[in-house]
Amino acid sequence: MRTTVIGDVHGCLEELNQLLEALRLDHDDRVIFAGDLVHKGPDSEGVVRRVMALRDDVGELVLVRGNHEEKACKQRLLNLTDDEWSFLASSVYWYAGDGYLVVHGGIPTELTELPADPRWVEGLSNSKRKYFDRMLRTRRIDAEGKFVALADTSPTDTFWAERYDGRFGHVYFGHEPFLGTVPEIFRHAVGTDLGCVFGRQLCAVFVEDGGRMAGSVTVQAAQQYCEPRDVD
Repeated sequence: MRTTVIGDVHGCLEELNQLLEALRLDHDDRVIFAGDLVHKGPDSEGVVRRVMALRDDVGELVLVRGNHEEKACKQRLLNLTDDEWSFLASSVYWYAGDGYLVVHGGIPTELTELPADPRWVEGLSNSKRKYFDRMLRTRRIDAEGKFVALADTSPTDTFWAERYDGRFGHVYFGHEPFLGTVPEIFRHAVGTDLGCVFGRQLCAVFVEDGGRMAGSVTVQAAQQYCEPRDVD
Protein backbone atom coordinates (compact mmCIF):
# COMPACT_ATOMS: atom_id res chain seq x y z
CA MET A 1 0.00 0.00 0.00
CA ARG A 2 1.40 3.40 -1.00
CA THR A 3 1.58 5.87 1.91
CA THR A 4 1.11 9.58 1.31
CA VAL A 5 1.36 12.30 3.96
CA ILE A 6 -0.33 15.63 3.18
CA GLY A 7 0.69 18.82 4.94
CA ASP A 8 -1.46 21.56 6.47
CA VAL A 9 -4.45 22.36 4.25
CA HIS A 10 -5.91 25.20 6.36
CA GLY A 11 -9.17 25.48 4.45
CA CYS A 12 -7.59 25.65 0.98
CA LEU A 13 -10.15 23.48 -0.83
CA GLU A 14 -9.21 24.44 -4.40
CA GLU A 15 -5.59 23.50 -3.84
CA LEU A 16 -6.52 20.29 -2.05
CA ASN A 17 -8.66 19.21 -5.00
CA GLN A 18 -5.79 19.94 -7.39
CA LEU A 19 -3.38 17.94 -5.24
CA LEU A 20 -5.70 14.96 -4.95
CA GLU A 21 -6.23 14.97 -8.71
CA ALA A 22 -2.46 14.93 -9.23
CA LEU A 23 -2.03 12.05 -6.80
CA ARG A 24 -4.53 9.79 -8.60
CA LEU A 25 -5.36 7.88 -5.42
CA ASP A 26 -7.13 4.53 -5.30
CA HIS A 27 -7.83 1.70 -2.88
CA ASP A 28 -4.14 0.76 -2.76
CA ASP A 29 -3.36 4.08 -1.06
CA ARG A 30 -3.03 5.06 2.58
CA VAL A 31 -3.47 8.82 3.02
CA ILE A 32 -2.42 10.56 6.22
CA PHE A 33 -3.25 14.22 6.80
CA ALA A 34 -0.74 15.80 9.17
CA GLY A 35 -3.35 18.02 10.85
CA ASP A 36 -4.74 21.55 10.54
CA LEU A 37 -7.31 20.90 7.84
CA VAL A 38 -9.19 23.96 9.07
CA HIS A 39 -8.97 27.71 9.82
CA LYS A 40 -7.20 30.62 8.10
CA GLY A 41 -8.16 29.65 4.53
CA PRO A 42 -11.37 30.23 2.56
CA ASP A 43 -13.34 26.99 2.99
CA SER A 44 -12.68 24.95 6.12
CA GLU A 45 -16.06 23.23 5.94
CA GLY A 46 -15.48 22.24 2.33
CA VAL A 47 -12.10 20.75 3.20
CA VAL A 48 -13.58 18.66 6.02
CA ARG A 49 -16.27 17.32 3.69
CA ARG A 50 -13.77 16.58 0.91
CA VAL A 51 -11.49 14.67 3.23
CA MET A 52 -14.40 12.70 4.66
CA ALA A 53 -15.55 11.79 1.14
CA LEU A 54 -12.03 10.64 0.32
CA ARG A 55 -12.46 7.76 2.75
CA ASP A 56 -14.54 5.96 0.11
CA ASP A 57 -11.81 6.27 -2.51
CA VAL A 58 -8.70 5.04 -0.68
CA GLY A 59 -7.67 1.99 1.30
CA GLU A 60 -7.03 3.89 4.53
CA LEU A 61 -7.43 7.51 5.57
CA VAL A 62 -5.99 8.96 8.78
CA LEU A 63 -6.39 12.45 10.23
CA VAL A 64 -3.64 13.33 12.69
CA ARG A 65 -4.80 15.96 15.15
CA GLY A 66 -3.50 19.48 14.68
CA ASN A 67 -3.82 22.36 17.11
CA HIS A 68 -6.53 23.78 14.84
CA GLU A 69 -8.59 20.58 14.97
CA GLU A 70 -8.34 20.82 18.74
CA LYS A 71 -9.30 24.50 18.69
CA ALA A 72 -12.19 23.92 16.30
CA CYS A 73 -13.68 21.13 18.40
CA LYS A 74 -13.50 23.25 21.55
CA GLN A 75 -14.97 26.43 20.06
CA ARG A 76 -17.42 24.92 17.52
CA LEU A 77 -17.24 27.99 15.28
CA LEU A 78 -17.45 26.08 12.00
CA ASN A 79 -20.69 25.22 10.26
CA LEU A 80 -20.41 21.43 10.44
CA THR A 81 -22.86 18.60 10.95
CA ASP A 82 -22.64 16.25 13.93
CA ASP A 83 -20.96 13.63 11.74
CA GLU A 84 -18.39 16.17 10.56
CA TRP A 85 -17.64 17.25 14.11
CA SER A 86 -17.25 13.60 15.06
CA PHE A 87 -14.77 13.14 12.24
CA LEU A 88 -12.59 16.02 13.48
CA ALA A 89 -12.86 14.75 17.04
CA SER A 90 -11.76 11.27 15.93
CA SER A 91 -8.35 12.60 14.85
CA VAL A 92 -5.37 10.88 16.49
CA TYR A 93 -2.30 12.31 18.21
CA TRP A 94 0.02 10.36 15.94
CA TYR A 95 0.13 7.62 13.34
CA ALA A 96 2.87 5.00 13.63
CA GLY A 97 3.89 3.14 10.49
CA ASP A 98 6.77 0.95 9.36
CA GLY A 99 9.78 2.92 10.56
CA TYR A 100 8.00 6.27 10.67
CA LEU A 101 5.69 8.43 12.74
CA VAL A 102 3.32 11.19 11.60
CA VAL A 103 2.56 13.99 14.06
CA HIS A 104 1.31 17.52 13.66
CA GLY A 105 3.86 19.57 15.56
CA GLY A 106 6.86 17.63 16.78
CA ILE A 107 8.44 15.37 19.38
CA PRO A 108 8.96 16.87 22.85
CA THR A 109 12.40 15.88 24.14
CA GLU A 110 10.87 14.54 27.36
CA LEU A 111 8.73 12.04 25.42
CA THR A 112 10.63 8.76 25.47
CA GLU A 113 7.92 6.21 24.69
CA LEU A 114 4.54 6.01 23.01
CA PRO A 115 1.66 3.70 23.86
CA ALA A 116 0.61 1.32 21.12
CA ASP A 117 -2.78 3.01 20.71
CA PRO A 118 -2.82 6.83 20.46
CA ARG A 119 -6.41 6.89 21.73
CA TRP A 120 -5.07 5.82 25.13
CA VAL A 121 -4.05 9.45 25.63
CA GLU A 122 -7.69 10.56 25.73
CA GLY A 123 -8.19 8.87 29.09
CA LEU A 124 -5.30 10.61 30.84
CA SER A 125 -5.58 13.50 33.25
CA ASN A 126 -4.53 16.93 31.97
CA SER A 127 -1.25 16.81 33.90
CA LYS A 128 -0.30 13.41 32.48
CA ARG A 129 -1.34 14.41 28.99
CA LYS A 130 0.82 17.49 28.63
CA TYR A 131 3.71 15.90 26.73
CA PHE A 132 1.31 14.32 24.26
CA ASP A 133 -0.53 17.63 23.88
CA ARG A 134 2.79 19.23 23.02
CA MET A 135 3.05 16.95 20.01
CA LEU A 136 0.44 19.27 18.48
CA ARG A 137 2.45 22.45 19.12
CA THR A 138 6.16 21.75 19.45
CA ARG A 139 8.38 23.98 17.36
CA ARG A 140 11.28 25.37 19.35
CA ILE A 141 13.16 23.88 22.27
CA ASP A 142 15.65 25.56 24.59
CA ALA A 143 19.25 24.56 25.36
CA GLU A 144 17.99 21.94 27.83
CA GLY A 145 15.59 20.50 25.27
CA LYS A 146 12.47 21.87 26.94
CA PHE A 147 9.39 23.03 25.02
CA VAL A 148 9.28 26.76 24.26
CA ALA A 149 5.92 28.40 23.61
CA LEU A 150 5.66 30.40 20.38
CA ALA A 151 5.40 33.72 22.24
CA ASP A 152 8.50 32.95 24.32
CA THR A 153 11.00 32.00 21.63
CA SER A 154 14.49 33.49 21.70
CA PRO A 155 17.45 33.44 19.26
CA THR A 156 19.15 30.71 21.31
CA ASP A 157 16.30 28.23 20.88
CA THR A 158 16.52 25.55 18.18
CA PHE A 159 13.93 23.82 16.05
CA TRP A 160 13.03 20.43 17.54
CA ALA A 161 13.77 18.44 14.37
CA GLU A 162 17.36 19.66 14.33
CA ARG A 163 17.99 17.76 17.57
CA TYR A 164 15.54 14.88 17.23
CA ASP A 165 17.46 11.60 17.64
CA GLY A 166 15.22 9.27 15.66
CA ARG A 167 13.85 7.45 18.73
CA PHE A 168 10.46 6.94 17.07
CA GLY A 169 11.75 6.45 13.54
CA HIS A 170 11.49 9.01 10.76
CA VAL A 171 8.96 11.71 11.66
CA TYR A 172 6.70 13.48 9.16
CA PHE A 173 5.16 16.64 10.55
CA GLY A 174 3.24 19.82 9.74
CA HIS A 175 2.60 22.91 11.90
CA GLU A 176 5.76 24.84 11.00
CA PRO A 177 5.37 26.53 7.59
CA PHE A 178 8.53 26.17 5.54
CA LEU A 179 8.19 28.54 2.63
CA GLY A 180 10.24 26.63 0.07
CA THR A 181 9.03 24.58 -2.88
CA VAL A 182 10.02 21.13 -1.58
CA PRO A 183 9.62 19.37 1.79
CA GLU A 184 12.02 20.47 4.52
CA ILE A 185 14.48 17.66 5.17
CA PHE A 186 16.15 16.93 8.52
CA ARG A 187 18.25 13.93 9.51
CA HIS A 188 15.31 12.07 11.03
CA ALA A 189 12.32 14.19 10.03
CA VAL A 190 10.50 15.82 7.10
CA GLY A 191 8.44 19.02 7.26
CA THR A 192 5.35 18.83 5.04
CA ASP A 193 3.78 22.28 5.62
CA LEU A 194 4.89 24.53 2.76
CA GLY A 195 2.60 27.42 3.61
CA CYS A 196 -0.24 26.95 1.15
CA VAL A 197 -2.52 29.33 3.06
CA PHE A 198 0.24 31.96 2.83
CA GLY A 199 0.22 31.75 -0.94
CA ARG A 200 2.92 29.12 -1.32
CA GLN A 201 2.60 25.33 -1.82
CA LEU A 202 0.39 22.45 -0.69
CA CYS A 203 2.54 19.36 -0.35
CA ALA A 204 2.12 15.58 -0.37
CA VAL A 205 5.03 13.32 0.56
CA PHE A 206 5.37 9.63 -0.32
CA VAL A 207 6.75 7.35 2.40
CA GLU A 208 8.47 4.11 1.51
CA ASP A 209 8.72 0.96 3.64
CA GLY A 210 11.18 1.62 6.44
CA GLY A 211 10.08 5.24 6.72
CA ARG A 212 12.23 7.16 4.25
CA MET A 213 10.75 9.74 1.90
CA ALA A 214 10.26 8.40 -1.62
CA GLY A 215 9.27 11.64 -3.36
CA SER A 216 6.76 14.47 -3.19
CA VAL A 217 4.13 16.38 -5.15
CA THR A 218 3.22 20.04 -4.65
CA VAL A 219 0.65 22.43 -6.06
CA GLN A 220 0.85 26.20 -6.09
CA ALA A 221 -1.70 28.15 -4.04
CA ALA A 222 -4.21 30.10 -6.11
CA GLN A 223 -3.60 33.16 -3.94
CA GLN A 224 -2.44 34.30 -0.52
CA TYR A 225 -5.22 33.88 2.01
CA CYS A 226 -3.40 34.83 5.19
CA GLU A 227 -0.35 36.83 6.26
CA PRO A 228 2.75 34.73 7.06
CA ARG A 229 3.00 36.41 10.46
CA ASP A 230 -0.25 34.67 11.43
CA VAL A 231 1.45 31.46 12.54
CA ASP A 232 -0.02 29.35 15.31
